[in-house]
Amino acid sequence: MKDNNILDIEDYMNDENMDYSEKVRQAIADLMRESGVDDEKNAETAYDFLEMADSAASERQALKYAKKALELEPENWDAASMVAEISTSSPEKLLEKYEQLIKQADAVMERDGYFSEDCIGNFWGIFETRPYMRMRSKYLGMLVSCSMFKKAIAEAEELLRLCTNDNLGVRFSLMALYVLFEDEAKALELYSKYKEESTMFLFPLSLLYYRLGDFKQSRQYLRRLKKSNKDTFEFFEAMVCGEEEKILHKDLEFGYRPFTIDEFVAEFEEATFLLPISVGFIQWGYSKLKSMK
Repeated sequence: MKDNNILDIEDYMNDENMDYSEKVRQAIADLMRESGVDDEKNAETAYDFLEMADSAASERQALKYAKKALELEPENWDAASMVAEISTSSPEKLLEKYEQLIKQADAVMERDGYFSEDCIGNFWGIFETRPYMRMRSKYLGMLVSCSMFKKAIAEAEELLRLCTNDNLGVRFSLMALYVLFEDEAKALELYSKYKEESTMFLFPLSLLYYRLGDFKQSRQYLRRLKKSNKDTFEFFEAMVCGEEEKILHKDLEFGYRPFTIDEFVAEFEEATFLLPISVGFIQWGYSKLKSMK
């Protein structure tokens, strides 16, 4: 039964002053609640409908609400992204759709003055640019998942140009991509820019120098990783001992605890391409970590 038909039934029975049992009333109320009709009656803004889409019971219902949000705000990039994700049939077509949307959004950003010198570098600090950044971050994720790594690097570098504070964590994906291509200069430049001793920087850097054959430098970053993340040895040991499935499938739905094994899980969740090139390094790193205990 379509949602608007549920409303029609209730309106008709009320208009006709029909005397129907409390069970029937309750059944209609339950059906309306399950179908989101009560929320729909109260929704006013595009973000009301987007919130309903996020919690919808089905993709069909989510698409309906996202389209309604887009109808209310045609330049709402959160809504446009959701509609594209739900209604597009393949990753390649979704990439094309994102590229079309980004082109449209670029024109709007230009029109509204957000590509001025005063705004570039501070996009997340400007509330109106956040949906645009979220959409481009999703596009970056799609590029990585489709193994279009060179395009992903260009996109990540552009996102960091637009938002130097990097509220979306793009720098971590970019570091992993630099390591994939063994780009020492770019990796060090990024590390120097953000100056943080996180697992998502130190693990890739140690891996980078292992791949470059500079074991001394790799060991130095590995030592810093061990100092920064208390679960470093536990992670390497689990990976070497064949427990990677248990470790890497840990649920991080509600976020991760900094400086714990969760950071390793998050690293490989975001940069799955690192895992195949890390096998030898993890074996080597485990042997070195044992001597550091």
